[in-house]
Amino acid sequence: MDSGKAIQLDPNEAFDYHTRGVAKAALGDYNGAIDDLDVAIKQSPSYTEAYHSRGKAKRALGQHDAAKTDFERALQSRGRGDVTTQELERASTEMVRMPAGEFQMGSNEITDASPRHTLYLDEFYIDPYEVTNAQFKAFIDANPEWRKNNIPSEYHNGNYLRHWDGNDYPNGRAHHPVVYVTRKYLFTIIDPP
Repeated sequence: MDSGKAIQLDPNEAFDYHTRGVAKAALGDYNGAIDDLDVAIKQSPSYTEAYHSRGKAKRALGQHDAAKTDFERALQSRGRGDVTTQELERASTEMVRMPAGEFQMGSNEITDASPRHTLYLDEFYIDPYEVTNAQFKAFIDANPEWRKNNIPSEYHNGNYLRHWDGNDYPNGRAHHPVVYVTRKYLFTIIDPP
């Protein structure tokens, strides 16, 4: 079955758009390839191969900055690479809608996450990227009560910002996701007592 026919059968399948986009690029139709790869990425924002393929098509058209962004996003989806300043600025103003529905939470194999159970969540919006160390530092600089040495012990387990040196994140980690911030702490920021 060719990918065009597959898209007719299942228009919501990102893999089909990616396949057709790669085929178009191989035939020299780079703009058509980018159109299909845009759809694949819209349907599956963490689709590493689609970012990489779109980057190659953009590079073939001489769109080197846009290609670089796609290659970086491909690396990010594999857990490597830094988020660009432009992406961070866009992420701070754009949120992604998560539809209402059920999901499986927990694990029967991990003691701290058991039991596995079905949970229903209403629709909500979420940032498309994790909060970075630089963003979190800006937050605690503006809200000193949440600095490492000021946070009340009931909001953390002793590991709060464990990798930071005081209130500074590690060198070279500005655009890495902030870690060692507890869920209890985050809920306090969102909905203070």
